[in-house]
Amino acid sequence: MKKFHYRLQKVLDVKEMVMKKTQRDLAFTQNEHAKAEKMLHEIQTGVSEYAQELENSETESASGLKRKYGYFYQLLDDVEDQKDNLLRIENEAAEIRQRLVEKQRDHKVLSKLKDKHYADFNSRMAKEEQIFLDEVAVNGNRQNLNG
Repeated sequence: MKKFHYRLQKVLDVKEMVMKKTQRDLAFTQNEHAKAEKMLHEIQTGVSEYAQELENSETESASGLKRKYGYFYQLLDDVEDQKDNLLRIENEAAEIRQRLVEKQRDHKVLSKLKDKHYADFNSRMAKEEQIFLDEVAVNGNRQNLNG
């Protein structure tokens, strides 16, 4: 019996490799997103704690207050920077997710085509086998009649 050969198998294999790489990229980006969220939470907690500390501190010299409030505003800038970073990572993840959907769609189309070709192949092989069996039966009957 003939062996099934799908002529687009190499294309299907490449599409699958690209799809798996895109899945790994998405997982990496999601991991980066989780780290960025954790960092944002830590910075916000630090800002809250420092604000509480500023509120509870006693009046100091102008230079001391300037230094403390300078640090406080730097923490607020860090929060905004981290929010921007988080938004950038979210946009990157959305883009990768969209690419992954496209890659999965391409892979699914080729996979379904392969399944269809395989079903056609099996159907042809079954017909050929039936023809062969019919010929064997006819030849066997001829030999019995002639013998």
